[in-house]
Amino acid sequence: DGDSLTVTDIVAPAGVTATASGTTMNVTASSVGTFDITYRVTDGTDSSGIATLTVTATAPTNTGPTHPTITGASGQPIGNHPEVDYCASGQTGWTHDFGSGTWLGEYWHFDDSMNTGNFGQNIFVGAPDFNHYVSEINNNWGSGAGASGVSDYFGIRYTATINVPDNCTMDLQINGDDGYAVYVDGSREADHWSNHGNSTREGTVTLSPGEHLVVVEWYEWGGGARIELKWSI
Repeated sequence: DGDSLTVTDIVAPAGVTATASGTTMNVTASSVGTFDITYRVTDGTDSSGIATLTVTATAPTNTGPTHPTITGASGQPIGNHPEVDYCASGQTGWTHDFGSGTWLGEYWHFDDSMNTGNFGQNIFVGAPDFNHYVSEINNNWGSGAGASGVSDYFGIRYTATINVPDNCTMDLQINGDDGYAVYVDGSREADHWSNHGNSTREGTVTLSPGEHLVVVEWYEWGGGARIELKWSI
């Protein structure tokens, strides 16, 4: 009848944020799935009613390069950082930026009966519960939920290749809460694999020209959750 409509009293499930401007609703979700959101619609005569909106959230699509011939446990291509002359870049401080490209992040959920020892041999088993691509490894969730929608008892494996044109010696720094390890071409270069608050470990790798596989494995037991990978020369 031409009356203006407003949306109020929005109720969304945990992990879903919904806001309204007039009759437009913006919805974001921290995990994939189908969710019901209820809300009240009021017209210009103060008549109102309750409505339900069903939304489906999907994993974000890859926005950068991947490695077409290597896949992760999810069956998705791992990330790839195209050739960067790291040693000639002039990068003298720590940075998360490995150049244009992506990391494949794969998430496994577990519970408090999990034996998290042995560098994740019990965690990273079977198909992951969630996967997505990220441009850098730089997460500080605190006590909040990670991208898969859980806040405790989960592990992530980030995988990508980096390509270097010349011999290069690179320093790696990894920060995490709880346990973590970083591998280059299958060799563990830095780790602190136990339940603990935030800590930092560093390693130095010598890279020959060509492609190198970098893997970061991390898990969250409880409390704060953080994982970062940086490099310097």
